[in-house]
Amino acid sequence: MNLDPDEFKDYLRDSGRQEAFESRVKYFVENLKYSEEDALEAATGEFSVGMDEFKEEGGEEITPSLSAEEFAGAEDANALKVIKWVFNNIGIKDLQPKDAPSAGAWQLLETVRADEKTRREFLRMWAKTVPSGRQLEEARKYDSDEKQCLELIEQIRLASRRSKQRAKEESDPALSLSSQGV
Repeated sequence: MNLDPDEFKDYLRDSGRQEAFESRVKYFVENLKYSEEDALEAATGEFSVGMDEFKEEGGEEITPSLSAEEFAGAEDANALKVIKWVFNNIGIKDLQPKDAPSAGAWQLLETVRADEKTRREFLRMWAKTVPSGRQLEEARKYDSDEKQCLELIEQIRLASRRSKQRAKEESDPALSLSSQGV
């Protein structure tokens, strides 16, 4: 992809996507073990989608439509919670701003609803957050391993109790006779 690096940086800054871009690069490096160069290339490929339209339109002006009072006391929602909330509420018609976990979540929902291209891009990015079949299988395996481990721990505890009881009985013959019903 032949992008002017300065132009791309300006686009990320002006579109408010710089932080998300940097997070995506970090994800590729840390989780998928990409080299820094490959991570930058992959993230650039993802984030350059829509760049031409953004430049042509001169960016999108966001006109605040809500008051701070509507979100007084709203929690500081983390990004994953916001994204899940928006995804789960795209098609819900009777939502109110107070239903959103944050003002940003409400604004993102309105933005995703208002523009078909933005909605498609949001859903494309959402699809990337859904675990793959392999990841789900690993999670199931982990759950199974965890259950086996817990069962083994319980067996060890039971064996330990029995061993302690036998040791007591061997040290006190009266206990041994009473446990045998004598």
